[in-house]
Amino acid sequence: MSPINCKECQHDVNDLADACPHCVAPVKMRVQVGIVSGLIAIFLTIFAVGAFAESETITLSDSIKLKFVKIPAGTFQMGDKEDGPVHSVTITKPFLMGTCEVTQMQYKSITGINPSHFVASISYSNTASQPVENVSWFDAVRFCNVLSSNQKLTPCYKNGSNSVTITDADMVTCDWNADGYRLPTEAEWEYACRAGTTTNCYWGDDPSHDKIGQYAWFSKNANSDFWKNPHADKGGTQPAGTKLSNQYGLYDMNGNVWEWCWDWSGNYPNSSCTDPQGQGAGKYRVIRGGAWNCVWNGCRSASRNMDKPNRPILLGIGFRLVRLLQTH
Repeated sequence: MSPINCKECQHDVNDLADACPHCVAPVKMRVQVGIVSGLIAIFLTIFAVGAFAESETITLSDSIKLKFVKIPAGTFQMGDKEDGPVHSVTITKPFLMGTCEVTQMQYKSITGINPSHFVASISYSNTASQPVENVSWFDAVRFCNVLSSNQKLTPCYKNGSNSVTITDADMVTCDWNADGYRLPTEAEWEYACRAGTTTNCYWGDDPSHDKIGQYAWFSKNANSDFWKNPHADKGGTQPAGTKLSNQYGLYDMNGNVWEWCWDWSGNYPNSSCTDPQGQGAGKYRVIRGGAWNCVWNGCRSASRNMDKPNRPILLGIGFRLVRLLQTH
């Protein structure tokens, strides 16, 4: 398994992928004989879960695209012994989720700017396909509304004046029935991350931590202060979609960058719940998934973190999009 160059957009792509996560162009798989049986098992698992039953690809500008896959409705056990209590959560509506985090080129195509720390000006090469980071929760919300309007969809977010133009001082509400793009709730995020699994990570419990490097960019392969072979060429964020996906076809759900969720940070309920949206108010917003500088424990499916929505402290927070799956 190693990155190959997409012939259409020239970005690095996992050589096991069937399509580039950036421009969705088909990618010719280069499969070594020794891993054929493993690949068959992966594809059978994906088929069984129904990961690719429905998808959506939108064009932002020129060859820049965003790809989404369907996440079905269902019930799962949220949390674990470290981030609990474990409780049953039901997601009643299927939704579309971005296969990758929003990248620097995707963010810039909508906003006209790239606020990321890890850019070419600090000796990196082309970072267009790396996740955008150094964005606040409000930045992510604004991106959602602008993208929704551009795609002629109804924006999900409004302020107290019923305007879709959001400032950092606004109290933001979400129209959960709108057909536009938004951030996932924390429950939606973990449900999609687990993709039907009940283990520590979507690739298994991984007690010896010997599998995580195939699925995530984390401290030992992306942080030059701690990395071990094999590792990235440079420390920091890495091109999105170059590790193996989970069973729903989602890449980088663990590692690379933290991802903003809708919810205010707060305690979990002690009983089962349906379509939870978090607390009504708070000081910090939830971030999930771990990042390039996190140890294995921070990349568990249930691992939780938080940061200030207007001026985040952590380096390496991005986001991915969801959209309510419209049924007609």
